[in-house]
Amino acid sequence: MALVALLVYVAFLLVTFGGKSITMKRRIGSTGFHGMSEEEGPVERFAGILIILGSIGALVAPVLQLTGVTEPFGALDGTWVGWAGLVLALLGWVLCLVSQAEMGESWRIGVEPGERTELVTEGLFAYSRNPFFAAVFIFALGLFLMVPNPIAVVAGLCLFLGFQIQVRTVEEPNLREVFGEDYVRYGERVGRYLPGIGRFPRAS
Repeated sequence: MALVALLVYVAFLLVTFGGKSITMKRRIGSTGFHGMSEEEGPVERFAGILIILGSIGALVAPVLQLTGVTEPFGALDGTWVGWAGLVLALLGWVLCLVSQAEMGESWRIGVEPGERTELVTEGLFAYSRNPFFAAVFIFALGLFLMVPNPIAVVAGLCLFLGFQIQVRTVEEPNLREVFGEDYVRYGERVGRYLPGIGRFPRAS
């Protein structure tokens, strides 16, 4: 199952990020990747580093298991666990692609302060303010179940913490600044990742 996990992950990266960046470049002249800027503070940079480490770790985990350098946790080393992980990974991948399609030209990786795009609130975004990140969490969980080893655990934790910091300290403040009350009202209705969970408190 480690080989399947490796192939699925590489395909995920190529299609979800490579394919989308090519499409964005053709449509708007930009790949949509902003990355880390010199203006970002230490917390924001830390989030970016965690996401990079998690992404690399997710690639390394199946390679090390294939080569016998690391072994899966015994309790999770079962065929049905691996197949369940594959189903979750594919589900997360599909949701990533759907959320990307719904964002259209508003899709970005990273934040360019002051940049104004369309505020998408329909489709998956009617239930989650960050369906792409939620889908990545599902994909990462599936990948872990396919290669349940210590490296995969560390990679998953890095991704989860990195995305949490990115969303809370970078993206949400930027969206509040750009869209003002429209984003605040949206956040009062829709949860951060899951429906009803992580909504903004309503002003009294």
